[in-house]
Amino acid sequence: MEERYNGRGILTLPMLQEILETFSWPASYLLIDDLPSMIIMRFPHCDFTFEVGFEGKLEFSIWPEQSDTNRFKREDALIALREMGDEKGIIFPFLQPYSAEKPSPEKMRHKIRNVCVIMQTYFLPSIGGDFSWISRYFEIRNRISGF
Repeated sequence: MEERYNGRGILTLPMLQEILETFSWPASYLLIDDLPSMIIMRFPHCDFTFEVGFEGKLEFSIWPEQSDTNRFKREDALIALREMGDEKGIIFPFLQPYSAEKPSPEKMRHKIRNVCVIMQTYFLPSIGGDFSWISRYFEIRNRISGF
């Protein structure tokens, strides 16, 4: 099957499925091809979304308890999860760089693999329903904001 640009750039359900299957997940999931903007990875306690943003940037978000109002982008969630991980001795994983600037199927596969490594390092408890990091996120955000 030829991979080409679509509404999401170069991100296809078969591509995502192929990469997700190379990792071990603590619960079963369902992939929902929510064209044109994203692919949803649905677990019993949360959804993860993969979508392509500006210039082919892969955006990844977590939706605790499949809520439409509590969306946390990867960068936001990692504010708390990295700090909590540091306290437990969890080391941020080494992510493989990819030098090509132009969007391509291989570059997208590479980005998905890196997101999966981060998911495996920090997000597995959330798959089981542990969202203790959310209160820590708001605490950190308020501290940084001066509230």
